[in-house]
Amino acid sequence: MAHTERWDLARYRSDPQMTDQTAKNLIDWCYAAVTAVTLRGRRVVVFGHDSMGMETALAHVIPTRNTFGVEITRLDMKLLADMLTKKAYDERELKDLRGWVNRYVGKRLELRKTRRASDSACPSRCT
Repeated sequence: MAHTERWDLARYRSDPQMTDQTAKNLIDWCYAAVTAVTLRGRRVVVFGHDSMGMETALAHVIPTRNTFGVEITRLDMKLLADMLTKKAYDERELKDLRGWVNRYVGKRLELRKTRRASDSACPSRCT
């Protein structure tokens, strides 16, 4: 059965008005498009650690690669701490990483001094 309803083309040729919400939606869409194109073919590093039994909370590497073209690398903080303690790293790479953190994270990075396992929790009079 053929569609016989006549379209009122004049209705669709009217002068559309830009609303604040439409402008906001277009700007959001543009940011999303630029982000998607910029990330395609890049590698993203996720800092953190694996919690026992929490595999479902991790990003799915293959669907992310197939859908967005983004490679995900996870960097375990315990492994990073061990590598830093043992000096099992390239000095230049560490300097480059710190420069990147300073540039893009800056003052938002909060560094805290932590007690090491070798530090005694008991004052000298306890021994």
